[in-house]
Amino acid sequence: MWRSSLLGVALILWANAASAAEFEFSGPLRFADQFPITVVALAVEPLPLELLGAGAWQAELAVSAGNTFTRSRPVQRALEARTDRLPVTREFLQQADLETETGEPVFYIDGETLRTELRLRRGLRRGLELEVRIPFVQRHGGGMDTFLEELHNTLGLDQDGRLGVPKHGQGLVLTLPDRELELTPESSFTLADPLVAVRGERPLPRAGQRVTWDVAVKIPVADEGRLSSSGSVDLAAQAQWSACSARRCAFAALNLRHLGAWRELGLSSRLVPGGYVGLEQRWLGLSWLAQLLVASSALDGIGIDDLDADTWQLSLGLHKRLGQAYAITAAVTENAVHFDNGPDIAVHLALRRVF
Repeated sequence: MWRSSLLGVALILWANAASAAEFEFSGPLRFADQFPITVVALAVEPLPLELLGAGAWQAELAVSAGNTFTRSRPVQRALEARTDRLPVTREFLQQADLETETGEPVFYIDGETLRTELRLRRGLRRGLELEVRIPFVQRHGGGMDTFLEELHNTLGLDQDGRLGVPKHGQGLVLTLPDRELELTPESSFTLADPLVAVRGERPLPRAGQRVTWDVAVKIPVADEGRLSSSGSVDLAAQAQWSACSARRCAFAALNLRHLGAWRELGLSSRLVPGGYVGLEQRWLGLSWLAQLLVASSALDGIGIDDLDADTWQLSLGLHKRLGQAYAITAAVTENAVHFDNGPDIAVHLALRRVF
């Protein structure tokens, strides 16, 4: 209910706000990965284009919802052979593995992930700011399945086993080389690990260009046993180049994460490189954005090729300023290359206010 209320308020504000004659670019779409497992890992969210002035505050509420249906090939073949929509049980998964006798890993991940994040930014001095992000995560059955199945039908795409499971179901089972992990269905709204970042910027000699950098640390405070936390202190650093003209802004960045050992998944410490490129264009009183994010998987080393492949995610969004203090951003994200270690689709909404 509260999510519907938030969306309704945001849309009303958008529809009724007076258009500002001039407004700053919104910069890259700042949303994290919505995959049900890695949603709690340290995600390097893209950087803003401009930092706050000394003493200024910004508060932002960002909500992302992602729908995921991914399974190993033995499970997909077993689901496609079904004639009814039945729950996926541990016994079913074990039988699917035995029937193939190929040694392929067995995993099944179905459901939706909701990540709600409160972001607080504070300008420390010219060219330097501090940000604190406090995320909450909920995994549940969701409500996008009907839309996605109809979309697949309209585009002539295979359902790939979706019709063998109940709509709006939830399940997560991983058979790893040395353990089996199962997350029982629930819809609890839990605190994930908070993040603190220090950010700086430096204008370049050419007009409209600048370099922005930040370093961030994720602090483990949430329940590791419910996959609400990786249980490790994670570090990240990134640098972003941007070039803006009167109506267009381009940006590109490289980043590197040091993710600590994730005992629940049997993962050791690892370095995860990544980056993104994007373009923002002003048109019809809005800022329109396109962004491609590429990164090594946060699950690198898990022993399942489909899950530790690189991620490629394409996002499209728009941004509008609401008067002098408020701004709203909406976006949608879709996998661009690999489809087994990211959500099938994710939608994002953020509302921010500068003080």
